[in-house]
Amino acid sequence: MRSWPACLLRLLDAPKPTSPAIWHRFLSATIISRYEYPRTAPSTNGSSLQLNTLRIAVAQGHIPRIHEQLKLATSSPKDFTASILKHDLKHITQLVIKRIESPRAKEDKSVQDIVILLTSFLIFRPLASYIFLLLKHNRLEQVPLVWELTRENAWEPLMPSSTLLQERKKYASEAFGYVVLAAYLTGGSRSALSMAISYAPHLDSRWTDAFFRAANVAKKSEVNAPSLMSQVRLARLLAHPVNAVQHLKHLIRGGNLSALLQFFESAIEGMSGKDPWIAPSDAPLFADDARYLVSFTESLWSLLLSGLMRLESMDAAHAAWKKMTELGVEKSVISWNALLDGFGRYGQYDELMMVWESMDQANIRKDFFSYTTIISSLFRLRRSDDAMAIFGEMVGLPDSPQMGIEDDRALPQDQLEVHNDLIGPTDVGFQHSYAQGSATFACNAVIHGLLISSRLDDAKRILETMTLRGPQPDISTYNTFLRYHVRRDDYSAIAAILHEISLKGLQPDVFTFTSIVHAYLRQGKHDAIQQLEDVMERTGVRPNAVTYTAIIDSIVKQGGQANMEIGLALIQKMSEQGLSPNEITYTSVMAALYRDSSLNPSFIDSKRREIEARMHNAGIPANRVTFHVLISAQLETTGATGMSNALHKYQEMVEAGIQPRDDTFYMLLRGAVTRRDTESGARILHEMDRIGFVPQGSVARLVNQVRKDASVA
Repeated sequence: MRSWPACLLRLLDAPKPTSPAIWHRFLSATIISRYEYPRTAPSTNGSSLQLNTLRIAVAQGHIPRIHEQLKLATSSPKDFTASILKHDLKHITQLVIKRIESPRAKEDKSVQDIVILLTSFLIFRPLASYIFLLLKHNRLEQVPLVWELTRENAWEPLMPSSTLLQERKKYASEAFGYVVLAAYLTGGSRSALSMAISYAPHLDSRWTDAFFRAANVAKKSEVNAPSLMSQVRLARLLAHPVNAVQHLKHLIRGGNLSALLQFFESAIEGMSGKDPWIAPSDAPLFADDARYLVSFTESLWSLLLSGLMRLESMDAAHAAWKKMTELGVEKSVISWNALLDGFGRYGQYDELMMVWESMDQANIRKDFFSYTTIISSLFRLRRSDDAMAIFGEMVGLPDSPQMGIEDDRALPQDQLEVHNDLIGPTDVGFQHSYAQGSATFACNAVIHGLLISSRLDDAKRILETMTLRGPQPDISTYNTFLRYHVRRDDYSAIAAILHEISLKGLQPDVFTFTSIVHAYLRQGKHDAIQQLEDVMERTGVRPNAVTYTAIIDSIVKQGGQANMEIGLALIQKMSEQGLSPNEITYTSVMAALYRDSSLNPSFIDSKRREIEARMHNAGIPANRVTFHVLISAQLETTGATGMSNALHKYQEMVEAGIQPRDDTFYMLLRGAVTRRDTESGARILHEMDRIGFVPQGSVARLVNQVRKDASVA
């Protein structure tokens, strides 16, 4: 900051003019000129005078006076909004950061006060710098005090419902990482875990980088930073069960067995170590035990069991089941269903039936998902007679008027999601059944099993029974038949199903429409789009851009030149009907082009140019999402060209003026590591250095892996 003009400093000490308004007009004009504040008409009201006084304090660099005036401003939020104070806060932040870097900052109480006050305006950079300063000079006892005071001022805007700007989130995350380390240094691992689970569940990964950085600066020999960080990450996941469930689902869907096993081992260590801090269950038995900071819910146990079995780690699944018994975890029907699902998918008939019988011996009340899971498993094992016998048992139970068993819609939401996501069949035709109730879902699963077993007449009888006695068939029921008939080119049956859908007044979905398109394509007809429009009209469906985009995406994902042509024709139809295709519509087709290895390169190039021309004519520029989808599509292709094409798309993105971010380099580096392509990895690292990109978190770990692979090679 340039020095304050000497003449003005003399004026500050001189006798004031008799008119305060004239004095403040003069100062305001001077300050506005010097600091490039927005030019506003002079005012003599109280808020303007107060604002000028604040700006004078800023110009003088007088921290206590700035704090005093800024605190007065926060007491009048209507007069001093964030937009009015935008430029003032920018200068104040720069001034405070500079003061923190001075030798006496840690002794200056006014610095701490204004750092805390600035968080009221969602400014966290000074907070991160100040807490780091305290750690560096071993003033650990001040850190939790400062942190708590900031929470009193400003923590509500950091809650998940808010949209915190990335820059603000960055510094808030850094401050949090420093605070967790300070908690460990003053109170041990339990104190650090308590701190970690208490605040800001949505902060980004920068807080972990800040934690390691502060650990290096603290130079405490007793800090085992990697081990502690592993515990802290687990604690933060378990403190928010929805996040923990999503994390496990991500690991299971990605086939990441090693990470799943590590999660299991870390959780068991937290439950049964010398100082247990994870409750083995969220049951009341463990709720009042003060030792436990978080709980391992039954939904997590079920996901863990099913995931381990799906990834064919049967020994680990047996160990998890045994550990549940040892820790006193009461196994409800959800856990037993996870076993049924695992053995069924693993193809172990004897173990499947043993679990089914053991449920009766353990007095476990079977639910719809129990029956649906074993029935679907038996159909997959080509034991359709056994499946129908158990279906008959389910229908014959006396305690329910519909299909003879209780409705699982009364289950807690998180448990219902576990059932739906991991235990239910993955066939697209079943998706709507979850919303309609478990009885319909069970019947649809039986119909699906009968049809894949070529027992069409039995499937029709189930449909007739549903129509007469309930539960009523839904669109998924008819989609299951539709798919069966499309695969067999039975067009009279397809027409009959579509007629029945119309008579029932059911709303066709994307699966219905794409089945129609595929049926006419298989028949060699070229009027598939016209037939699709006819069905929409008969069933009262008014297609919109979202419907068309979903249909196009589903069709082009099937692959093949004919499907690509249909997808592009539907885009043209959208335009003719005044439904503007957006970047999502075009991106889905472009991504499918690159993913389909069966297509001729000249065809791909021709259609790419056609899509780009359409986007240009429609005034739709390729954005970051478009390029990321295309890069990801290239990396999913097999062969040597996938990585080079991905890098070419990256270059196109940069040339389009779109700056790469963490997720951009994460995709590229992960592609290089997965393919063991050290040459491409080196090119990516060179590009990061060229643009001055500093890797953080998972990107930094991939950078290290690329360098490690290069050294081995």
